[in-house]
Amino acid sequence: MLLAAVLLTTAIPGAAAEGPLPLEAELLQSVNNERGERGLAPLRWNRELARLARLHSADMKAAARLSHLRAADSASYKDRIIASGLRPRLAKENVAMGPDIPGIHRGLMRSKGHRAAILDPGLEEVGIGVVSDEAEGLFWVTQDFASLMPDLDDAAARAAIGQALADAWPAAGAPVPREKKDLSRQLGATLDEMVRRDRVSASLLSVPPPAWVFAYTTDDPARLPEDIRAKAGQAGSYAAAVGFHRTAATPMGIFWVAMTLTEPVPSP
Repeated sequence: MLLAAVLLTTAIPGAAAEGPLPLEAELLQSVNNERGERGLAPLRWNRELARLARLHSADMKAAARLSHLRAADSASYKDRIIASGLRPRLAKENVAMGPDIPGIHRGLMRSKGHRAAILDPGLEEVGIGVVSDEAEGLFWVTQDFASLMPDLDDAAARAAIGQALADAWPAAGAPVPREKKDLSRQLGATLDEMVRRDRVSASLLSVPPPAWVFAYTTDDPARLPEDIRAKAGQAGSYAAAVGFHRTAATPMGIFWVAMTLTEPVPSP
């Protein structure tokens, strides 16, 4: 992960603005018009993505080159979004330069790769940065797209798993399973070991039988894997440990989960 920052000698106009500036709003409307014409959901404006996009457009202007890499340290969009603290499940970037905003949009739509980013149904949010070079009569543009994971700390992520179980068990006609908090704390050490090894492995979970054990990664703790949902109503208690971690195998980060379902309910 690259953490070096670019030292800018001048402030970036609108870098902290809550919403899009006029030219950015024009591009946002053009992007969402294209998506709407194809039945795709509009992209939501994201202030932090806009900050990243504005900084990158300013960097391209200062370096006088069109690039996805930051001039000072070759940081890619992935590097920059990770360093920002955002948690993307999917991230794409368009960069462009031209004398007018409508022309820039048309050029992006004529390019297969840029068009694919604009029309990607998996993307949900966007930040756009437009920096004007009046001396050259040009605009430098960055479009930073992303679909973000829930911004949950470990306790909130574990609560989301508990709520998902609490929803699934009654739907299966069974009482809500109880959390064995001591066992959840024990699973925390197992989770740390999985992260250290950078390997998901249910074989690392040591749980007194009878029990089902699960180890997995997810971009949303509130969404249970199908093999756990298949056990809905079949256990009276559970334990879970969850944490968001970035590793060599998951550089953008993911939620790691260790879980067990215990006290199996006898089949009728």
